[in-house]
Amino acid sequence: MAATPMDREAILKAIAELPPDEQLQVAQQIMRHYLAEAELVQHAPDTSWMSWHTLAGMSLQSGQTPPTESEIAQWLDERRMKEAE
Repeated sequence: MAATPMDREAILKAIAELPPDEQLQVAQQIMRHYLAEAELVQHAPDTSWMSWHTLAGMSLQSGQTPPTESEIAQWLDERRMKEAE
């Protein structure tokens, strides 16, 4: 069952309230779940997705604040524009 935009907002808000190291753990769990599901249906992961190794390398330095939702949205828009070129 797909999450509604309100559910997603609540999830993102809850994750944003976690310490940075726990946010990274949640991201890693999501990627592990995604990869396990992809393997179950015999579907290779999309190579346009970043690997969890890449995500782990993007972990926040101590004392650094997590990006805002608007910053993340901007990054996603920039990525879509690059892919469209």
